[in-house]
Amino acid sequence: MVRDFGIMFFQDFLLLVCVYLFLMPLHVMEKKKIKNGLILCGAWCVMLAARLLIPAIGEHLIAEFFMRFVITMIAVGLISKKISWEMIYCTVWPLIVYHCINIIWNSLHRVSAIEQQPRVLQYLFSLLFFAAMYLLLSITLFRWLPRNGFYQAGPRRTLSAAAVLFLSLFSYYNFYQNRGESNLAVLVQLYCVTFLYLQAELFKKSEVKQEYALMERMWY
Repeated sequence: MVRDFGIMFFQDFLLLVCVYLFLMPLHVMEKKKIKNGLILCGAWCVMLAARLLIPAIGEHLIAEFFMRFVITMIAVGLISKKISWEMIYCTVWPLIVYHCINIIWNSLHRVSAIEQQPRVLQYLFSLLFFAAMYLLLSITLFRWLPRNGFYQAGPRRTLSAAAVLFLSLFSYYNFYQNRGESNLAVLVQLYCVTFLYLQAELFKKSEVKQEYALMERMWY
């Protein structure tokens, strides 16, 4: 499957913007927003170089996903300055959110008259849609997820999120291979985001209970 290079480069940009916004509420972003933004810009340039050096990446969604995952994870590691489960977790979440928004946009794109517009207008409408969705997520979901400026993602939580990512990727792949499955793809992506959010809330409640139990032991 061959896709337009400009669209793929634009999609890489939208993914890394999602990563930046996802990391914004964390303590690691305090007073280092510009520096961390430059790290993600560097990741964008590396993605461009990878596409230029290995054109086959644009022809295979699995190869493209692997490239994005590895480069994004390295960028997140440079921002957090440590190798941890949280580094993988903070890579998985933006990828799933990006897949969800991208499939919703492509479904709307197909049923509307946008596809008949000039390429520049298509990019503009896409940018406005993603900006609106990212703004909504920035003031809601991305603020609710961290606890005290951290994600505190251990192996169980991270591996569970990775399993959901593979489900999201499978749906994403099928969507591009079979355009007739857009409704199912949207539902699967929304399920993935909802599942991860509920999982995060359950883990936070569990952590709070453990802290209360520890405080009770200290007092009595």
